[in-house]
Amino acid sequence: MNMKRRTGLPLWAEITAMLLIKCLLLYGAWTLWFSAPLAKNMTVPDAAISQQLLGQPGTDKSNSTAPGETNATRR
Repeated sequence: MNMKRRTGLPLWAEITAMLLIKCLLLYGAWTLWFSAPLAKNMTVPDAAISQQLLGQPGTDKSNSTAPGETNATRR
């Protein structure tokens, strides 16, 4: 079974060309999607990042109690 290559290049040249094309495509994808994930005007506070990554408890205002009110009296 003799398979004929379409390019007429030696095998090492075809492999090198495919690897170069693959590297260029990976670099393009990285530049497009991963080099700057946030817009220039967007910032993320360091406290929010550490809370997400490390699970440190933050201040949650939705579950806070009013002054003079305890969890036992709240329903």
